[in-house]
Amino acid sequence: AKYPIVKVRSDSSKAQLYSISNLKHKVTILNEIDSEIPDFIYIDELEYTDPVQPPDPDFLPGCSCKSKCRDGCHDGAAYDVNGCLIIDQGTAIYECNQACECDASKCNNRVVQKGRQIPLQVFKTPNKGWGVRSMSHIRKGSFVEEYIGEVITVEEGDTRGLIYDKLGCSYLFDMDFAQSELPTKHVIDSYALGNVSRFFNHSCSPNLEVYAVFYDSADNQMHRLAFFAKRDIQKNEELCFDYNGRTDVASQKDIVGAARYSCRCQASKCRKWIYQ
Repeated sequence: AKYPIVKVRSDSSKAQLYSISNLKHKVTILNEIDSEIPDFIYIDELEYTDPVQPPDPDFLPGCSCKSKCRDGCHDGAAYDVNGCLIIDQGTAIYECNQACECDASKCNNRVVQKGRQIPLQVFKTPNKGWGVRSMSHIRKGSFVEEYIGEVITVEEGDTRGLIYDKLGCSYLFDMDFAQSELPTKHVIDSYALGNVSRFFNHSCSPNLEVYAVFYDSADNQMHRLAFFAKRDIQKNEELCFDYNGRTDVASQKDIVGAARYSCRCQASKCRKWIYQ
């Protein structure tokens, strides 16, 4: 579904408040800096762009659990009883799916597929463009949001990337978090179509981590990208992840030939540069 951006309020201080209409859990947009409005279409599901096809549900492996799922379901539990992660970063998450025999209403292994549960606000920063902050406290390990956009081929991503480099921006995210030996085939692009996660900024000391999540695909080259809280996050704290990838410091292999941007995260251990 696509959701319109609706103005809620403007006042003499030039503050502009907007809301994304009809979302189950609220997203607002606040600009107290200037009159800019984000130019994109808000969607809440991946859009598969030809020639990329949606995953085939006929190949999904289902569990045989009755009612609630066992700890060994889908190679081990990823979540505790509160839906918070109990696995290390870099480990893929295999949630129960439509082929499973468990009761979906009672299953603890269905978190990302239920969507975001946290109210968020997109806001204009003084020196980093747009950012996102939480409107409530977030417990460590909680699911925050999924990266949503167009699913395109790597080749199409390379073509679009050249254009985005000239524009000084990029919303391309490789589907390469499943620790597979297979080459990356697909990219998510949220430049034109996306959700609130397209505004997550970089930090060298991030409070979010990215995980590969499977619940509608059995293909290691076609997984979801989900953001989880790396630590407890306070209300009104900006949400950020490390653009350089899964590791704390980008490897030399990762950064050779990559575009380099000055980092403005202001973290105490800031690396000064972002490589993309």
